Amino acid sequence: MKLATFCSLILQRKLLIGSFPDTNHVIEEATDIGEPNNIQPSLAEYDNVRPKKTVAILAYVKVKRDHWRDFPGELLLSNSTGGHVTEIADEVKEIQVSALQGSEVVIIYERNHRLVLQAFDSTSLAKKREQEIEIPPLK
Repeated sequence: MKLATFCSLILQRKLLIGSFPDTNHVIEEATDIGEPNNIQPSLAEYDNVRPKKTVAILAYVKVKRDHWRDFPGELLLSNSTGGHVTEIADEVKEIQVSALQGSEVVIIYERNHRLVLQAFDSTSLAKKREQEIEIPPLK
């Protein structure tokens, strides 16, 4: 993945679900993480509400191929300006939660039949902790 392309898309605020113009990757999901907005959106407007102040951007990216939605992807975490982009996880099946909790960016996702919680410092985006939680099989 060309990180320069990812950064330029973030800076232009054109980070949309879809293909990167010059790579073989697809953005499945992109989320601004930051201080919550105090507005109460309608259900239809909920997905378009942005934080009052963005501290990080989380992107769920997959390799472009046939049936790409059926395969796991990678999580990329960037600061709000796109100046620092890091791959924080691979083999990700699904993102459960991404939020600002106090001074931490907290992300919970599913990988290898486990939930993984990662917490990052909201200023430096340095990883503070990671914890795996086993998901018991359904009976």
